[in-house]
Amino acid sequence: MNKKIFFWTIGLLVILNLSVLFTVIYKKNNAKQEEVSIVLSEGVQNPLNGRYFRQSLNFSDEQMEAFREANYEFQPKARQLICEMDTLKARLFDELNKPKPDSLLTIQITEHIGKHHAELKQITNTFYLKLKAVCTPQQAERLQSTFKVLYYDQTIDCENDRCNDNRRNQGRGYRYQNRINN
Repeated sequence: MNKKIFFWTIGLLVILNLSVLFTVIYKKNNAKQEEVSIVLSEGVQNPLNGRYFRQSLNFSDEQMEAFREANYEFQPKARQLICEMDTLKARLFDELNKPKPDSLLTIQITEHIGKHHAELKQITNTFYLKLKAVCTPQQAERLQSTFKVLYYDQTIDCENDRCNDNRRNQGRGYRYQNRINN
């Protein structure tokens, strides 16, 4: 009888260990798929990954699948464009710091950066619209506030056809603000 209990105990422990092992492996694979981060702005890693959308926007499994498909298209293109823009910016800065910078080259590099930036904005728009299409109205509001940083520069206040740098004007009095705005 003792041997029977011993074998049953060993068998249960083996099954328990295997189930824990499979659970850990499954969670790890699932987490890797959701950890792919979206690059929203140059040089800044944002926490917009699968985990963010599942937790903050309460995406369902179907919505997460749509996110993964959209992200699969968006992520490689965005990364490539950002890397190319960073390389171009470094070349531009190096050229500007030469004793006699080539103004034609600086114009060409700047135009190339602009084209990449426009392409990045377009693929971001497409990505956003794909996510918005699977959102509920409440999720769409949260999605909008999440992506808003890409479309509005919070440091610049543009009113009355005049742009004022809010960072520069912080801490200045009403008269100064009034003088700038008039």
